[in-house]
Amino acid sequence: MVEVGNREPLISVIMPVYNSAEFLHLAVDSVKNQTMEDWELLLIDDGSSDESGKLCDAYAKEDPRIRVFHQENSGITKTRNRGIKESRGKYLTFIDNDDEYLPDILERTCSLAEQYEADIVKFGYHVDEDYPNGLKVTRDSCVKKLTVLTEENLAEEYQNVRDSGYFNMIWNGIYRRSLFENEKLLFDESVIMGYEDWIFNNNIYTVPATQVILDYIGYIHYQRYSHSTSKKFHPNQIEAVVKAAGTEYRLIRKLNDRYHAGFQWTQRATDYLIDLLSIFERQGCTYSFRQERAVIKWVRGRKVFAQLTDRGEMGALPKQRKLFLVLFNRRCYTGLLILSKVYFKYIMRKQKRKK
Repeated sequence: MVEVGNREPLISVIMPVYNSAEFLHLAVDSVKNQTMEDWELLLIDDGSSDESGKLCDAYAKEDPRIRVFHQENSGITKTRNRGIKESRGKYLTFIDNDDEYLPDILERTCSLAEQYEADIVKFGYHVDEDYPNGLKVTRDSCVKKLTVLTEENLAEEYQNVRDSGYFNMIWNGIYRRSLFENEKLLFDESVIMGYEDWIFNNNIYTVPATQVILDYIGYIHYQRYSHSTSKKFHPNQIEAVVKAAGTEYRLIRKLNDRYHAGFQWTQRATDYLIDLLSIFERQGCTYSFRQERAVIKWVRGRKVFAQLTDRGEMGALPKQRKLFLVLFNRRCYTGLLILSKVYFKYIMRKQKRKK
């Protein structure tokens, strides 16, 4: 075993921990079982009320590469930022407290980062998702071949990279620590739950001189209905969707202006609109129909959603999504909500038939 002590490890693994005593061993063991030993694991106990904090302390006693920090409950973004500030590694990466790494992912990504002198190395991931009706859905997100991003091909590869899940998550990559020190690229602490990864990744995409997108699945992400925060409703998610949309809007404008690309915002905005509507379907949402209408009206007034009437761009949308956008643009909020609830029920039935 590599004794880290006070020296700089090659990579710091940052794990926010909150009430995950049942699953914590999966995540921690997947770090301890890595084929590469030159790492440190930072367990940031974010005010857990179960046995998670004690388990973190026990892990730290067993392995000197594990460091524990206890704090009052502050939320995922502040907790990750705490981990960044406490880290000592040349590279940083993240793992959720109920997920798993594949055994060789740290070795693979660090090796590629050194080989290409890359500031970011992203990789694919597998998702296991369950629903209250017993439905289980699995999917993989990954590029088809190893891709090296430089300033010259950022626009050319943008769609492929986006489709691979680059922007959806933060834990599907390693990051050179100097990015955070020099560019001040920390997480937006006003975002409490959800979409912070999109905001971060949209902001960072054009920053590195070199990035590598690895054609390898190195992470298992569990979306457990009873435990995953992505399944739970929080009012802050509404503002977070709008912020995420704003960061992608600015990114697309930058790519279009700098590289004369032709990316269309209307199609992207429709995706965010549907994401927004799906928030009302999450467990714990008690909004009335009237409150939901008020939220959509507020969103319609945000600058990034205000001008979505380009007929040329709308024509490229599938019929269902075009109908969403037409109702939204015409301020037919009641019809939009009814359509969305029917749509999400249809999606669930469709997935269940595939089971």
